[in-house]
Amino acid sequence: MLNYNPVNFKEMSPSELCDYIAKRHHKYVREEFGKISDHLKTALNVDVNSGPELRAIIKLFHELHDELEQHFNKEEEILFPLVQQLIISEETERAKKNLSVSIIDKPLEEMNKDHKKIERILSEIRRLSHDYFLDPMSSPTHKLCLNELFALEDDLHKQFYLEENILTPKLITWEQTILS
Repeated sequence: MLNYNPVNFKEMSPSELCDYIAKRHHKYVREEFGKISDHLKTALNVDVNSGPELRAIIKLFHELHDELEQHFNKEEEILFPLVQQLIISEETERAKKNLSVSIIDKPLEEMNKDHKKIERILSEIRRLSHDYFLDPMSSPTHKLCLNELFALEDDLHKQFYLEENILTPKLITWEQTILS
């Protein structure tokens, strides 16, 4: 029997959400990138039917990797530490006086711009792979790559949903409470 423990993200604090995103989603994506990259190279070498689409997917995959690393670094080095700063500000009266303007607007704006750029790359990979269609003539490695790319895209959509629809509103509300 499956051990299923649902997570109620709406009950998590912004700090807990940041930790969850970094430890669950960022970690997963970083671990998968190396595997998928190796599998894509193998598929290109062994699958005679791969054609120009696979080459274009590989190029986009490397672009996606670069964009995600920059995005994750911005979150882990800027946004998530700001959340910790808000916690400290909430706890001290002196810090409240020093926090007179929003400190999260700009990082949230950057996060959303990154998401749009990453979504465009994912969409192009999906288009080139024909919605991850598994051609019976493709090599097992090519099929594996498509499954891995699909799982990666799915995980990124879940992460972006958490950030845009749960974390962002919580941060805005939380910061407004501190500023008032």
